[in-house]
Amino acid sequence: MAARLEVPEFIGGLPRPAVGGCSAAFVARLAAATAVYADTADDLSGRLSNCTSGRELRESCFGIDVAWAAAVDVSQSVPLLVDGRYVAAR
Repeated sequence: MAARLEVPEFIGGLPRPAVGGCSAAFVARLAAATAVYADTADDLSGRLSNCTSGRELRESCFGIDVAWAAAVDVSQSVPLLVDGRYVAAR
């Protein structure tokens, strides 16, 4: 019998995605990402800003992008790539 991985009910404020039919590797990555987010959510901006990539982005004048990446619940749409450009998927 395959082990069942429990995924928290909410991930980043969004209902958990259905994982039925997904590979065990995908579910394991989802569980790991959820655990990392739960551990860093209280200082996500600081953690992203101070990791190696965050420092590189800040030093290249892209600090605002790091801040935007750490923002939670700031948009009501999800970007969707359609015909080579991003549009709001609602």
